[in-house]
Amino acid sequence: MTRSDPILLPTRAKGSLADCGIAVISGLGLAASVAATLWFFAGFFETDPGLSPASAGFLLSMGLGAFAIIPCAVILRLSLSAWKHGFRTRHGVWSLILAAPWPVFGVSALQSQWLPLWLGLAPLLISAPVLFWALVSLALERKAERKSRVGR
Repeated sequence: MTRSDPILLPTRAKGSLADCGIAVISGLGLAASVAATLWFFAGFFETDPGLSPASAGFLLSMGLGAFAIIPCAVILRLSLSAWKHGFRTRHGVWSLILAAPWPVFGVSALQSQWLPLWLGLAPLLISAPVLFWALVSLALERKAERKSRVGR
C-alpha cells in the first residue's frame, strides 16, 4: 500500500455539529433581518398616505435590509455547505469577511438612544458565534493541512 491510497489519507470531517449550529444561528439571523426590515417598512407604510411614498419607503427598507439579509443568507449557505461537504478555507474566510463588521454595528446600535435594545443585541449574538466558528475552523483546517503535509 502506498501513501496515496485514499483509504489511508485523512478526510475532512463532514456533518460537524458546529457547522449545523452556525447554520441555525445564521438562519435565525436571516429571519431576524427580514423581520427588522419589514418592521422598518411598516413604519413608513403606516405614516405615508399614498402608494408612492410607501414604495419609496419599501425600496429604502429593502436596500438597508440587504446589508443584513445578504450576509446572513451567504453565511447560512456556507455553513450548510461545510456541514454537507466538509469545511474548506473559503467557508471560513468568507464568513469572517461577512461577519466582521457586525460587532461594530451592534455596539454602535447599543450606544444609540433611539434604537431598540434588540437591534443592538441581535448583531452581537449572531456575529460572535459565526466569527468564533470561522476562526476555530480555519485554525483546525490549517493544523490538518500541516499534518497531511508532514505525513506525505
